[in-house]
Amino acid sequence: MKNQNKTIYSRFVALKKCFIKKQIIPDKFARIIDAFFNGLHNSFIISKDLARDAIIKSKDVTRDSIIKSSAITKDAIIKSRDLARDSVIKSSAITKDAIIKSRDMARDSAVRSKDLTKDAIIKSRDIARDSIIKSSAITKDAIIKSRDMARDSVIRSKDVARDSIERSKDLTENAIKNAGLIKIYAAFPFVFIKNLIFSISSEIRLRKFAVTEKTDQEAVLDLQKIIVNSENVKQRVKTFYGRDSIVVNPPVETCKMEYKNEKNYWLSVNRLTPEKRIEMQILAFKKMPGETLVVIGGYDDCHAEYAQKLKGMNQDNVFFTNFVDDKDLLVFYSECKGFIATSKDEDFGMNVVEAMASGKPVIAPNEGGYKETIINSKTGILIDDINEDKIIEAINIIGQNPKQYKNACIEQAKKFDTKIFIEKIRKAIL
Repeated sequence: MKNQNKTIYSRFVALKKCFIKKQIIPDKFARIIDAFFNGLHNSFIISKDLARDAIIKSKDVTRDSIIKSSAITKDAIIKSRDLARDSVIKSSAITKDAIIKSRDMARDSAVRSKDLTKDAIIKSRDIARDSIIKSSAITKDAIIKSRDMARDSVIRSKDVARDSIERSKDLTENAIKNAGLIKIYAAFPFVFIKNLIFSISSEIRLRKFAVTEKTDQEAVLDLQKIIVNSENVKQRVKTFYGRDSIVVNPPVETCKMEYKNEKNYWLSVNRLTPEKRIEMQILAFKKMPGETLVVIGGYDDCHAEYAQKLKGMNQDNVFFTNFVDDKDLLVFYSECKGFIATSKDEDFGMNVVEAMASGKPVIAPNEGGYKETIINSKTGILIDDINEDKIIEAINIIGQNPKQYKNACIEQAKKFDTKIFIEKIRKAIL
């Protein structure tokens, strides 16, 4: 085990000693072998020294290399750090400039966007508001129309039922009564003769109270003064009665009327009766789908058929509503583009004065009381032989600038104010 741990060199040395000391080989060869081993020994030692020196030198070179590498690495780190710092500083400056530029661009963009958005919001709000107002007006009219139709239907149904019951009741009562009278007349003929004579004499007595042209003329002759609401009616009184009369125009409270910027509709306020010729207005707007007409007014039972005929003309730009309260009516007057009236030989026409008191121009036929209130081409347009085509022409003229008629309309309406009425009526009756 001990020999296994020997080196090769030590084994050669042991073998040399064995050969020389025990003289296994001759001396001549022993000296050669000894020299060989001495050379080998020296070579080993030299090799060992050289290896040691090489290792030391390698260590020194390695140490120097490490030191030099460390210095180079340190310099590289310092340079890298300086470059990195300079890069960071430069990058920071560039980034700062970029942020400033980006912020300025964002601010300018935001300002422009804000202005554009503001304009868009204002436009959208105006469109939405007009749309809501128009939709609200249409919905309100539809609700009112539906409610009025339902109410009228219920009223007519109730009236028909009531009339039917009453007629049935009357017929039954009359039948019973007539049956009783027949029995009485059959039993007592003189009763029949008496009742017949009474009926004939009553008819003769009542005839003298019947209103005829003659009695009408005689009644007017007894009047001390006749007061009428317009020059138009005054002329009628003169024609039919041969009497003079005093004109006192109906009062309009102009102080309650106000002007507002116009909205996209024209207004017509009147009862739905044939003499108002409202179908002429509807036919005009049928040819003007871009314009809107609002008709305010109710009707009596005797004119229900005419009113339904008007509403059945099916125009999408014509809206009907029943009579509205005074507050809502003032709003309709104040916000319309203009007022349209088509009545035939109107006595006076308070509606056109109310429209003018709101600063709104009027389109009307050149006849009747309209000639006394409207100043042609100044507070509106008076039309000779009015028809739907002439109404369209007048709408196109006024529609270009309705506001230009404002001041003249308001001044003209003041001539028919309540204060003027009080002065005239007091003077007329005293």
